[in-house]
Amino acid sequence: MASPRRRVRISRSRVVRTYAELWQASRVLCDIAHEAESGSTWTSLSSILLTTFTLEAYLNHIGPKLFSTWDRLEVLSPRAKLDIILEKTGTSLPAGSGLLQTVDQLLRFRNTLAHGKTHTLEPDDELRSASSNVDRHLWKGPKTEWEKLCTPAFAKRARTHVEKLVHKLHDGAKIKGEYPFVHGVGMHSVSLE
Repeated sequence: MASPRRRVRISRSRVVRTYAELWQASRVLCDIAHEAESGSTWTSLSSILLTTFTLEAYLNHIGPKLFSTWDRLEVLSPRAKLDIILEKTGTSLPAGSGLLQTVDQLLRFRNTLAHGKTHTLEPDDELRSASSNVDRHLWKGPKTEWEKLCTPAFAKRARTHVEKLVHKLHDGAKIKGEYPFVHGVGMHSVSLE
């Protein structure tokens, strides 16, 4: 048994790959959105936001590995960061893949919610037959563009496209000894003093 006068030094360190943590959270919420229709709008919204944050965090992860001046480039918009990383790595995206279209949708989605404003939506009136099920149409409220994206299908597509993009960027950057979406490593030790 150690003497009460002796002290123990505990040392810990952990690499936190934020983009990998966000990616895991996005997957969990996307899975939940697909499993349960109830509340899927909100779990889809959350998954989509976390997928967008994953992309932004990955750009901030890979940027310093490619540019010694990243601290000055970090103020650029996520789309501008993506463009310079694509150029630096010589990565081209196949025409028609929809990757950039999805990225642009994600960034608009993120910006709209991050800088949210109240809107009144007033679509044109509809004329329906008096014998139709009016209740079915009455409760279908108009939606903003960001609300229309809050579906399990878009959450899944966003994840698929971001995953492909991250892999392409990672391959183009030729980073050795590191693989996309792998969580950081933790270390710990204990020593008597």
